[in-house]
Amino acid sequence: MKEVSKEELAIILDKHAKYLNGGDGGERADLSYANLSSANLCYADLSSANLRSANLSSANLSSANLRSANLRSANLRSANLSSANLRSANLRSANLSSANLRSANLSSANLRSANLRSADLLSANLRSANLRSANLSYADLSYANLRSANLRSANLSSANLSSANLRSANLRSANLRSADLRSANLRSADLSSAELRSADLRSATGQYFITQRADGHQFFLVLDEDGRWYIRAGCQYMSIEDYRKHTESYGEESKKTETNLILDFAEAKLNSAIKASEKAA
Repeated sequence: MKEVSKEELAIILDKHAKYLNGGDGGERADLSYANLSSANLCYADLSSANLRSANLSSANLSSANLRSANLRSANLRSANLSSANLRSANLRSANLSSANLRSANLSSANLRSANLRSADLLSANLRSANLRSANLSYADLSYANLRSANLRSANLSSANLSSANLRSANLRSANLRSADLRSANLRSADLSSAELRSADLRSATGQYFITQRADGHQFFLVLDEDGRWYIRAGCQYMSIEDYRKHTESYGEESKKTETNLILDFAEAKLNSAIKASEKAA
């Protein structure tokens, strides 16, 4: 870890500004492995800067421009990143636990395997962000935009996702145990193999991918506007009970057996979520 004085930091930021503007004497900021703990970088322009493995714990980066910056493995624990621009930034394996990311722009950012435990991401923009295997347990993601985000195998246990936009998000094998998903938009979200025990899905809307049958037919659970759950598969759209009756028309016993196993799985997932919602109420 290298120490950087306030004077040295000012010179680095000045040269970086010239680099961004194409001016003479410009040089891309290289603050990799730098100790910037508790530094005041509010409104700083560090777009495209190299901050790999830097210590930015408790730093003030509110409204800073970190677009396309390299923050891989950086320590941002308890940092203030509210309203910061982190679009397309590399935050893979970064420590953002307890960080303030309210209204931050993290669209298309790489947050794979990042630690965001107890982070404040209220109203943050995480559209198309890569959060695969990230730790988001106990994080506040209420009203966050997670449309088309990759949350595969992410830990979202006890996270607050109320009113979040998770449309078309990949939540395959994600841990959503005890998560608050009230009024969340889960249309076209992939929740296959996701852990939903004790999750609160009251007033959540959308279509949830269940699985794919051996013949390629995809099955979805759909929460309709009437508040009832239906199965959608191909051109079929009916309740689980009616779909079971529909399987009686199948000529192949193996197809009938596989479909009923899919319906059993869907019903178990649904009942678990309903019981959790009733308990929460």
